[in-house]
Order: sequence, then C-alpha cells, then structure tokens
Amino acid sequence: MNSGVGPIDTPFMATPQLTEADYAELARAGARLRPIRRAAAIAKLDGTMLACFGVVSLLAGLFGATEFVTGCVLMGLAWNELAAGSRLLRLDPAAPRRLAINQLLLAGAVVGYAAWKGYQSMHAPSELASHSAELDSIMGAGGGASLERFTAAVSVGVYGALAIGSIICQGLTSWYYASRGGILRKHLASTPEWVVRIERIVRAA
Repeated sequence: MNSGVGPIDTPFMATPQLTEADYAELARAGARLRPIRRAAAIAKLDGTMLACFGVVSLLAGLFGATEFVTGCVLMGLAWNELAAGSRLLRLDPAAPRRLAINQLLLAGAVVGYAAWKGYQSMHAPSELASHSAELDSIMGAGGGASLERFTAAVSVGVYGALAIGSIICQGLTSWYYASRGGILRKHLASTPEWVVRIERIVRAA
C-alpha cells in the first residue's frame, strides 16, 4: 500500500580516494621520518634504562640517603625522556630540544653524584680505618694508612672517569637529539598538511 510518501534520501559523504601520487607522497614522507623514528626509539630505550637504574637506586636508598636522592632524580629524568620521546614520535617540534636538555640534566646529575662520592672517598672514614692496626701488623708501620690512601685515590679516579664519560656520552646524545629538530622542522615545512595529520594520527594510535 502506497502511503504517498516518497523515498527518503539518505545523506552520503563520499570517502576521498587516495591517488597514486598521494601514496607516493606518503612514502616519501615516511622515508624522511626515519631519523625521527630512530631518535624516538633511542629515547624510549634510554628512558627505560634510566627507569631501571632509578628503581635499583631507590631500593638501595633504603640504606642510604644519597642513593635515594639519586633514584628520585633518575626516575624524573626517565619520565621526561619517555614523555619527550613519545611527543617526538607524534612530530612535536619542541620534543628534540626537550630531549637534548634532558641529556644535559642527566650529565649534570651524574657529575654531581660522582663529585659527591669522590669527596666522600677522600674525606669520609672508610672501613679500612677500623682495621688499620691489623693492616699495620701485616704490612708494616703505616701500611694501613697507605692502603687507605691508595683505595681513596682509586675511587676518585673511578668516579672522575664516570663524570668525564657522562659528559662525553650525554653531550653527544644531546647534540644528536638537537640535530633531529632541524630534520623535523624541515619535514613539517615541506610536507603537505594532510600527510602530517595522517602521520600524527598513526603515531598516536
């Protein structure tokens, strides 16, 4: 039975179809992003390792204030590294600078830790001091003091090497992250906006 009501038109939005040229543009954009994806992967690895060291330091902090403070600092740096790495993957132009600064902060933390431990090695009484009489009887007069000075010098050397190594390693890593900033800005400037939107949606998924 015909009620006299005609067919209802259903609104239809045509889905845009990508052309071969569009796919080629996406492929070129993906190739330009390889250094950015690599840097984001490195940041994720660095952040995970910092978090692991932070957990170990916090556990050790149950027996010493220095280790507890070190653990808190490492956990904060780990969080910042992972957050900035995630933002880099989503093509945030500010992320490379944030990662570079985080590496400099890490270097400062390591240098501060090494300086403090080196100072303690030189000035704080060691366990050898409580056995100086026994060591003197074995090594001769002054043997215990000589061994204590030697141990302190070795400790200072180890912590000094740690500080220098961190300055070099974190300095180079900071430069690496900073250099990704230019690559990312160039990519964003030369890539069509619709491609950038697709890349950000894919990376955020």
